[in-house]
Amino acid sequence: MEGLVVFVIVVWLLLSVIVGVITDSSGRGFALGFCISFFLSPIIGFIVALILPPGQEALAQKGDLKKCPSCAEFIKSEAKKCRYCVTEIP
Repeated sequence: MEGLVVFVIVVWLLLSVIVGVITDSSGRGFALGFCISFFLSPIIGFIVALILPPGQEALAQKGDLKKCPSCAEFIKSEAKKCRYCVTEIP
């Protein structure tokens, strides 16, 4: 019986780490995915990791977003003017 409990705990932790890695690779951070998976359930963690949109950092790496040189907020790469500080983008 004790062996089964240890096995379930190890598998639960391993699945939580996997979900954390998935959310980290999508730009949302390891801790978010790990905590959701660990405290709720690895199944719920996987679902959340799959439906969360990618973070701004991940979009910036893909080229969809860039940082404004004045205020450092993320804006669309096609933008000619920052929507936050209204600076002209070269």
